[in-house]
Amino acid sequence: MLTSLSVSLFYAHEDAGIWSLMDLAANKGVIAPDDLSADSFFQAQGGLHLLHDRFHTFLRTAAAGDLASYVYFLLGTLAEISPNALPDDLAKLATTELQGEDLSKLVLKKKGGALSLAYLDPQGKAPSGRLSPYFDNVEIPTALWKKEAAVALDEYFAVAGLRAKGASDSRLGRLVVLWKAHRGKLTA
Repeated sequence: MLTSLSVSLFYAHEDAGIWSLMDLAANKGVIAPDDLSADSFFQAQGGLHLLHDRFHTFLRTAAAGDLASYVYFLLGTLAEISPNALPDDLAKLATTELQGEDLSKLVLKKKGGALSLAYLDPQGKAPSGRLSPYFDNVEIPTALWKKEAAVALDEYFAVAGLRAKGASDSRLGRLVVLWKAHRGKLTA
């Protein structure tokens, strides 16, 4: 079972480069001009980075294609494991799986009092050959997942909130409001 975990989202653009949302939230890094509007940032490219002991990367993927897919995955896993009654907008996000454009799957399931994380190939397997990015059954304490997913989402929503200013009726704006209103229920 993992005893430490860092969950990080990253933004990617062919001209602006790759930046962690932590850096972007701290006003370090660059968002491409064509991704500055709420709608454009919502559709921006990006991915998920998972580390053990701060620097041992065991997953770095952008297979879903867009950053919002990973935001929804993190929100969905928090909704899925939340013991609280959630409003319909959050309850419908509850998920344990994200399928990438390459048909890979990221799966987080309850396993006893913990969670089990898998990154599976298109056949639903985790081949263990040399340099295989796939894995199965990485156990993570539920409280640790909640804490670290919330950190990554806080970073995303710090940046997204700036992008959605003046566009509260956009998909991004509604998502920012949803996170702010129900963060406590998702992370309790």
